[in-house]
Amino acid sequence: NRNVFLQLRLPRVFLAALTGAVLGVSGTLMQGIFRNPIVEPGLAGTSAGAALGASLVFVFGTTSALARPLGSLAVPVMAFVGAFAATMLVYRVSTSFGKVNVFTLLLAGIAVNAVCGAGTGFLSYVARDPQARNITFWNLGTFTTADWRGVVMVAAAFAGCFAISIRHGKSLNALMLGEDEAKKELLAARAKLEKLEGVAQMAMRRERGAYHQYHDWHRRLRGAADSALPA
Repeated sequence: NRNVFLQLRLPRVFLAALTGAVLGVSGTLMQGIFRNPIVEPGLAGTSAGAALGASLVFVFGTTSALARPLGSLAVPVMAFVGAFAATMLVYRVSTSFGKVNVFTLLLAGIAVNAVCGAGTGFLSYVARDPQARNITFWNLGTFTTADWRGVVMVAAAFAGCFAISIRHGKSLNALMLGEDEAKKELLAARAKLEKLEGVAQMAMRRERGAYHQYHDWHRRLRGAADSALPA
């Protein structure tokens, strides 16, 4: 019972918690980048692109030239590549006029979802029964194969990405206000920086003037003392 808890149950609990945290942070970042609160992975084509990437590995196998160098990491890596490519395509199309347009975003997301969904459906059609089942079960999602190795890998990747996202948190908050507001915030920050630089330069000039004045008085006093002393 102890081995079942430590080796089967506990890794699934930790991996499920990490998955929830990853989805929450990635959703927040996606909404900040697209500057739209309705954006989610299914709408932006991310989920469909990931499914297409994983389906390629399931159909062609991990021994193919595409997945052989990756080994057991072929499925998650190809899913990431597909999701990233689909998301960037939707982003490029939706920002083709300089700003994120909601209608363009919706249309681009629907188009990318349709194309990736058609590709996944075609791969499911030409796949053998075990491969088709793997595609279906992967799309549904499961934690039955969770182990401590997977927990450590997901935790390490999430920690690195979360640290990077924290560094850019203020920039994303400014972007959420819109481009005009972000420019105003940038100009205000630049004005404050210029004021601080001016104050620092004035302080340095005053300190330099006081330093020269001290040495001038020191020379005068030294000269008066020397002249007062008998030869």
